[in-house]
Amino acid sequence: MSTSSDGNANQGDSDGSWEYAPDYPRSPLPPLPLPTSSASEGDSNDPAVEINDMKNKLEHNSSLVHYWTQKCVGAEQKLAYLKRQVNKGRYRKEKHIICGQRRKHKAEDLHMTLRRMLRTNLSASTKEATSMARQFLWLSTKVLRNSNGSLQMSTEILTGTP
Repeated sequence: MSTSSDGNANQGDSDGSWEYAPDYPRSPLPPLPLPTSSASEGDSNDPAVEINDMKNKLEHNSSLVHYWTQKCVGAEQKLAYLKRQVNKGRYRKEKHIICGQRRKHKAEDLHMTLRRMLRTNLSASTKEATSMARQFLWLSTKVLRNSNGSLQMSTEILTGTP
């Protein structure tokens, strides 16, 4: 099991949860060089020695295949993990942009409603007008990040002074 001291801990997500990078299994070390018999190649007339050499070559080749297969599997798993992380980041970025646009449009709608209400002197109660003005001010500071122009304009609308 992985702990925060392993160095695998990523930053906490926006929902407060912690995510750890999965520990991928390490592939075994590459096989040792091909073992050969004491007799040099082609010098032996003994079929048992040649069969043993062929058997050793086959085992060596199969261990190479296993080694590289494990390397590829690990690389594919890591690639899939990284793709998920990239897609999650893109989704969060798009979601953040969409939420910001919604807040902006809501503030614009409240702004227009407040202007209409103050211009036409509708029979809205003072309590309703104050509530809408407070909601507009709160949204404008949140959406417009305390922009001086927007706060000044909203104050002008509420006070009725240009």
